[in-house]
Amino acid sequence: MEIHLFSKKITLSTSLTPYSIALFAAALLLSACSSNDAYLEARTLPPVVVPDGLDNQALGQIYVIPKGDGRLATGEFAEPLPPTLASRQTIIEPRIQTFQGKSWLVVPKEASATWSQLLIFLQSRQISTLKQDPSAAIIETEWVNEAAEYNQAYRYQLHLEAGLQPELTEIHAVNIQGAVKSSIPANTVWPEYSESTSHELWLLQQIAKVISNQKALGDSLIASAISFSPKSISNSVEGEPVVDLLVGKERAYNVLLNSLNDSQFVTYDYDESAGVIYFNEDEKQEKKSLTSKVAGFIYDIATVQFLKNDSPYPLAEILASLPNEEPVNALFPRSGAEAKKLSGIPGYLLVLRKMGENKQRLYLRDGYGRPLASAKAKVLLDTIKKQLY
Repeated sequence: MEIHLFSKKITLSTSLTPYSIALFAAALLLSACSSNDAYLEARTLPPVVVPDGLDNQALGQIYVIPKGDGRLATGEFAEPLPPTLASRQTIIEPRIQTFQGKSWLVVPKEASATWSQLLIFLQSRQISTLKQDPSAAIIETEWVNEAAEYNQAYRYQLHLEAGLQPELTEIHAVNIQGAVKSSIPANTVWPEYSESTSHELWLLQQIAKVISNQKALGDSLIASAISFSPKSISNSVEGEPVVDLLVGKERAYNVLLNSLNDSQFVTYDYDESAGVIYFNEDEKQEKKSLTSKVAGFIYDIATVQFLKNDSPYPLAEILASLPNEEPVNALFPRSGAEAKKLSGIPGYLLVLRKMGENKQRLYLRDGYGRPLASAKAKVLLDTIKKQLY
């Protein structure tokens, strides 16, 4: 072989030996081979035979297929319902609630995160605390003269409670009035109601503004131990879906009215003494605008607006005409008189029954007081429950 480099002739001699040919052929074979499909040629090994008297459970099948009797299942099976739109969180910003002379702040965060952000708020406003008890979720402040009258100040006790949904936390506040820099007793006896409801509301408004603008923060080790069970619990009584509300009867009743008013339902009538709300699904109701949601930032749950009454029967007539049936009589005591039969009663009856001082049970029945199909009742109760705050 001759190679010309810069007009100079260089002669190279090459020779192919049997050894080099073998190496070249092996390289070609190896580059074309792969073991990816080798499993296709694998042989099935016989099962391991365990001698008699020894335990063979550890060598059994991981997923055992039970032996059948040869019969085939027939008929139709109910398909699981998809998640409802109401499964989403109904509020995304802190919201102030007022009922029976008390106000509190509903925060769409867990208790541990709410506790941490509450402490950050107090530090940012230079409000000193005399007591921090994470086990009881209570904070007591020193005298605060911000927004107070001349030469006056207020002390606040802030405590967290469970919300009506798992990821909601309530901040309750109560205050006492005194002179600026007056002495503070070792053990303060806090009243049930604030001495100044206007200053109570002012503080909750300030907390709401700060928390709504704060980004998500990591919980401290102390705050991570704070947790509550929600005040609304789905349950079942003899196969009938129910919801237990762990609040007083008056608040439970009003928060249910608010729930029906704030979702895709229309309220026909109600009777608080009987603990019954007559309502129906309203498919024509338009979604609320963003403006109405912002305007309802401070929302009084005792205020309820009703849409047009489209039911042909008032609630009093329906309750007086319930059929004499065992499931109906168990929930609605009879007066003894023969009931007049009504035809085509639309809608549903939401029935609230007191189970304890702070425990109410919520039933859902049709217009005749009869239990609904379990799947239908659960969907409607879950929708109502997700609107509670």
